[in-house]
Amino acid sequence: EEQIFNTDHGSPLANISLPSPIASDNHNVTSLTSSLGDASSFPIGQSVVTYFAQDSSGNFDSCDILVTVIDEEPPTIKCQEFMDVTVDQQCMLPISFSMVAETAEDNSGEVNVT
Repeated sequence: EEQIFNTDHGSPLANISLPSPIASDNHNVTSLTSSLGDASSFPIGQSVVTYFAQDSSGNFDSCDILVTVIDEEPPTIKCQEFMDVTVDQQCMLPISFSMVAETAEDNSGEVNVT
């Protein structure tokens, strides 16, 4: 089963609560554990959480949940409002990102400015 979540605002993570699996047995389920432990934060991408159920006879079964975290938050960019420039003798001026934009940020940490 796949569960899809968006990142938390301003964060590269999604803090989520997964639905608890239901374990049944003809006698008695003695334990229900997961590979998740106490974690509830997942990074952008895919993670597999495995749940394990065991009965009093030592029989066990497992199931997997695929957690997909997507980043749908757009990056932000802040440009300078005014800029004084001096051109060379050919009236040319090479422009760099640092001359035009003050900051560019994204919750994923990856910013590609073109």
